[in-house]
Amino acid sequence: MIRSLALALCASVTLGLAISAPASADEVFTRKGHVPQVGSGDATKSADILTIGPGIGASAPRAPAAAKPVGPEMMIEGLAGIKHSRNGKTMEVPVPPKLQMMLKARGAVRPDTSSKGKLVQIKNTRVSPYASIGMIMTGCTGSVVMKRFVLTAPWCVYDTKAKKFLDNLDFVPALNGDDAPLGTIKWKNVWIPQAFQKSGDLNYAFALIELDQDIGDQTGWFGFGPVEGSESVKQLTLTSYPFADVPKNTLWEAKCNIDSNEDSAYFYHCPGKGSTLATMLGGPFFAKGPKEGDAGQLLGIHITAQNDKQDSWWALKLNAANTATIVAWANGGDTPPTTDDGNNDDQTSDNGDNPQCTCDKGGGTDIGGNVDDND
Repeated sequence: MIRSLALALCASVTLGLAISAPASADEVFTRKGHVPQVGSGDATKSADILTIGPGIGASAPRAPAAAKPVGPEMMIEGLAGIKHSRNGKTMEVPVPPKLQMMLKARGAVRPDTSSKGKLVQIKNTRVSPYASIGMIMTGCTGSVVMKRFVLTAPWCVYDTKAKKFLDNLDFVPALNGDDAPLGTIKWKNVWIPQAFQKSGDLNYAFALIELDQDIGDQTGWFGFGPVEGSESVKQLTLTSYPFADVPKNTLWEAKCNIDSNEDSAYFYHCPGKGSTLATMLGGPFFAKGPKEGDAGQLLGIHITAQNDKQDSWWALKLNAANTATIVAWANGGDTPPTTDDGNNDDQTSDNGDNPQCTCDKGGGTDIGGNVDDND
């Protein structure tokens, strides 16, 4: 069942009712993955990897057991965004009218009621999709989802005890030990849902960071959100930078078997030590493409264990509402316009009468598939 949690937090920032300007005037956000031109340079750039935070994954709350129906008005209130900029300015971002209409038409949502293999190290982080994964300077993992945007867990950007945004959200993509091929990329803006800021509601446990340069042109980026087959997926891949029981700043991966696929969360079992998996907060929970080097489709964000035994795990699910909210944030407060000019590049999206479709029309891949043996 979907887990929801209230931590009884009080907002401590001053909110202004304003829709932010688009993050980039010439960029229309889409959810289609992109593979970069591999080989952007062999020179290792210096990264401030020695001062990366010790990691805050262990502090993420366990998934609670209670479940209640969520009405459209409650969802609209919860999905309002809180935007924080590097210069210290914070504002509220309303839910765009198009998404409000979608949620109201949908009505109330009532939630539905051990893996083989091993955790393996990714030795080459310069190829897709691994180049699209990096470490946030707070110690968490993040995933590039467009030219300059990174998805992660909200605990990686917001201190729920101090009730304030964290200061250093710079991003080191494709990090591999002491090798940081693209250096450290500075952050510009960050968003979290209002419901998470106010009460720590786990149905809204996602965060979006905007960087100050189009790093996705070099790293590539994940597609994200629901696609054909994601409602019945049996297994997904978790890739992240743990900070326990592994060499410093190394990337690790596990194939995880889905126990429950619900409206706002995935629950699953993964191979590997619980103490290691618990420190993989913010890592992408994704479906690999059919060919080696494909971008991958990001379907969830790894959070932490469901229990104190650390033998089962949960991820925030990028459902249609969460996905549309993230798209709206990146577009400056509205969902992207659709076009029908035949130009199927990575800057526009025409999904016809299904605005939640995130697949390339005519080229989508069914990811439902069978579970392999995790060898």
